[in-house]
Amino acid sequence: TGSSDLWVPSIKCSSLCNNHNRYNSNASSTYQVDGDYFLITYGDESYAEGYFDNDVVTINGLTVTNQLFAEVLNMSGFDAPEDGILGLAYPDYTSGGETPLFYNMWMQNLIPQPIFSFYFNPDSSATPGGELIFGGADTSKYTGAITYVNVSVQGYWQF
Repeated sequence: TGSSDLWVPSIKCSSLCNNHNRYNSNASSTYQVDGDYFLITYGDESYAEGYFDNDVVTINGLTVTNQLFAEVLNMSGFDAPEDGILGLAYPDYTSGGETPLFYNMWMQNLIPQPIFSFYFNPDSSATPGGELIFGGADTSKYTGAITYVNVSVQGYWQF
């Protein structure tokens, strides 16, 4: 992926965020303010702007503590139903020097291997359409052996 940042729309976001699920820091007992400014602009000129927070993040049963992420107050170009960005690029590509969620999973011993994998369902009408697996790969989703290759340019997983 081309980003390392984790960001979610805030409950404080303007009407631009109304079609998205939104994070409410007031409803979290583990929220800690960071306050550093966040702005990221993507290649298609979409952008997200807000500030960094620290909180517990739970995804697919994995609970990551002390995760720095951006709480977005203003965004443009995100008309689809996504509710933020979970960047999986290398740490050098974060906007604020934060440790990416995937790296925190590994450092907090939440996953058995520093690997993530995707499965895309070949049936485009099926639900779910795919899976993101942290810590390995689902062996029921492929046959044969996985071929591993070295990354030639860190950042965008280029090989």
